[in-house]
Amino acid sequence: MKIKVKKEFKLLELFEYIKKNEVADKVFFDNKGKGKVVVGDDRYLYMTDLNLTDTFTVEVEEELNMETDIPVLIELNRGEFHFHYDSFLRGEKNCNSDAFYILNNDMTMTLLWTRNGELVNEN
Repeated sequence: MKIKVKKEFKLLELFEYIKKNEVADKVFFDNKGKGKVVVGDDRYLYMTDLNLTDTFTVEVEEELNMETDIPVLIELNRGEFHFHYDSFLRGEKNCNSDAFYILNNDMTMTLLWTRNGELVNEN
């Protein structure tokens, strides 16, 4: 199962991300709101008002595993919900937990893990 998470990149890390993921036809704005990196449909980079120390927040898709940093993890335990922020499944699950969910941007929940100890597969 893949989930969308926000990652923060420095300028050079952003270049690596663009190259590794073959990004095209996209604009990335720095976190200050001044500079930007434009990736053309030809995959050439165009940049304005940037500094090597600038950072960028990018939404990326990650394969879910026990080590994935989850922004809002919701635990169901004996009929009660508990919220964990910037957490990992590995660090949160215990024998009393019935299930874990991720809170999506649209405020729906997606089941990630159940009591049988398995990550839920997306089908």
